[in-house]
Amino acid sequence: MTTTVERNRPRGAIRRAQILDGAIAVFLEYGYSGATIDLVVARIGASKATIYSFFGGKEGLFEALVSEYAERILAGFADLDGGIIDVRAALKSIAQRYLEVLMAPDAVALWRLIVAEGPRFPALAQGPLPRQQRTLRCAPRPGVALLEREKAHPPA
Repeated sequence: MTTTVERNRPRGAIRRAQILDGAIAVFLEYGYSGATIDLVVARIGASKATIYSFFGGKEGLFEALVSEYAERILAGFADLDGGIIDVRAALKSIAQRYLEVLMAPDAVALWRLIVAEGPRFPALAQGPLPRQQRTLRCAPRPGVALLEREKAHPPA
């Protein structure tokens, strides 16, 4: 999982994203128990002070990366083009995209990490975070809107 660094983002946001990119690799490789701030520092070349200033420690870093990567994974649900005519094809496309997003290696690896650390982070294991819950509720909206439009204006 890598992030494209955007030039218009503030320096702190860029550094935060770099830390999270390095941290996800460390946590996925070593698990929560084996991951250390030192391993993250070695992976990305940051200082411990920088990581602690952004996240407060290992637990805060883990929670931030789960939230951030869950958001990135769910961002894969794009809005449908309003001009779609073939409802069956559009719904099939939505379902395929849904499966692609949820079954992507990054998403599966993140889910495994969340499940493995569930006893330590029960709020994460109970389900999506509030921000991701909103995204999940919005994910099926294009298909629902398409069905409602089709019901209101059936093809001749």
